[in-house]
Amino acid sequence: MEQGEWEEEKSRAPAVLAVLGLVVAVVVGLGAVWSYLGVTNSLSATQLKLQQSNIRSDQLEKEMATLAQQVQTSQAKLSTEALAAAQAFVNDARGSMAKTVGGGTVPGRTATSIVCARNAADTSHCDYIANGENDQTEINLALDSLPPGGGEVHLTEGDFSINGVDGTFGGILIQTSNVVLSGSGMGTKLTLTDGNTDKNVIRIIGNNLENITVRDMQINANRAKQAQTEVNRFETTGIRASSAITLQPVRNIVVENTRIENCRTLCIFLRGKGVFIRNNWIGNANSDTVELLEGPGEIANNHFEITGPAGVVISVDAGNDINLTNNTINVMPGGAVGSAIRTWPGFSGINIQNNVIIAAGPIENVILSASTESLISGNIIRPWTGGAERPKLLITAGRTTLSDNYIAHADVVLNDAEGIGKVVIRDNMFDGVTITNRSGNLLVSRNTGYTTENSGTAMVAGGTTAIQVNHGLVAAPTRVQLTPSNNPTNAIGWYWVSSLTATQFTINLNADPGASGVTFYWRATVGEG
Repeated sequence: MEQGEWEEEKSRAPAVLAVLGLVVAVVVGLGAVWSYLGVTNSLSATQLKLQQSNIRSDQLEKEMATLAQQVQTSQAKLSTEALAAAQAFVNDARGSMAKTVGGGTVPGRTATSIVCARNAADTSHCDYIANGENDQTEINLALDSLPPGGGEVHLTEGDFSINGVDGTFGGILIQTSNVVLSGSGMGTKLTLTDGNTDKNVIRIIGNNLENITVRDMQINANRAKQAQTEVNRFETTGIRASSAITLQPVRNIVVENTRIENCRTLCIFLRGKGVFIRNNWIGNANSDTVELLEGPGEIANNHFEITGPAGVVISVDAGNDINLTNNTINVMPGGAVGSAIRTWPGFSGINIQNNVIIAAGPIENVILSASTESLISGNIIRPWTGGAERPKLLITAGRTTLSDNYIAHADVVLNDAEGIGKVVIRDNMFDGVTITNRSGNLLVSRNTGYTTENSGTAMVAGGTTAIQVNHGLVAAPTRVQLTPSNNPTNAIGWYWVSSLTATQFTINLNADPGASGVTFYWRATVGEG
């Protein structure tokens, strides 16, 4: 092999050369031992294979195992000292093949490839080294090299430049099951290059794919420098997963511990069964920041930071049985949002729990809940108050419960035209909140800061037949109950309530109660509370 060819081989296969060095050391240090055993030819064959660029570590393991067996079967012909030395060299060669990936050691690395960025600190252990241009090529080669059972492709720290692959909707393409694409934390940075049309940074595509995880990296979708066509407007995302045939959905897809921002249409768009978006930092997108379809699934423990215009932050469109929990949505100054959280009509089982929505910019709907059988509970909602219109929490479907939330300066609106099942608003803490029932069956009760039930006593004095009572409710009572507490001097006959206003009602008697007067216990409610 010429010197130039050797240098080229060295740059392409540094990991193989490292192991080759160990084998050469075996040849030099134990040449006599190998000659006596008659295995020099086997070692020479191994050395020749190591010089070929496509050798795999599992092949080298087999070679080392063969040599070890030959050593062990020749114990009677070797001194104990020589045998120990030979075995030690074989074990060292085996040990060099175990490489660390994502903090764990994978002996033999039979199901894992490592792709190094051009500016990675150490490239000696890499299967592929990106050059800073079209780095999706090396990453896709690594994904394609995984065995049929799947495995992990690990990206080192450093910068990866991702371009679209012609004839596809992606740059990085995951098209098989049982795959993990992992980075080295926030030090792994993927950026979509300028000038792509209808390209996702990472596209998971295939029928019946399952068990795919993307984690531990940064993705910049570079939205200002991308283009999209109307027909493929949802193919310009940070990460998208779906099947080609709706009846053969992807399953168990996870995006976690990743920072994704600057997205043309959406940052994460997953359609399938068992889809999970969790523990991510997610920034601006022109349409929905994240979206799940089908379900069941979960969007949990994510932080959203919106600094510009956005349609919807968390969206569940055409999905059932999905949990939206423990997320923080922070609309920064300069940000503006149509809906912080939105669900679609015709679907059910969406739980919106323990989220925080804080805004220093306008939000039209803090929550738009259009799915039935939904629970909105334990959320903290503090929207911006500087806009011309107050933000709304809009409920448009029945069989929904709004409970145990803290909500400030928003209008809760029920607009359920179908009126199927009740909407219950109970046990919340409200600060400057109004409730309006445009259409639907509404039950409101026991909310702090929004008094819909009150009670007290009132006395109609002798010589009179009526008294006005201040009820302290948020609106005119729909029902007042009266119970006399004493036997008046004179029979009073009938008694009733009239003139129910936003602040008062009147207790009326048919006759003067006499000197004792008559005292009533009263309880007033708004709605069905």
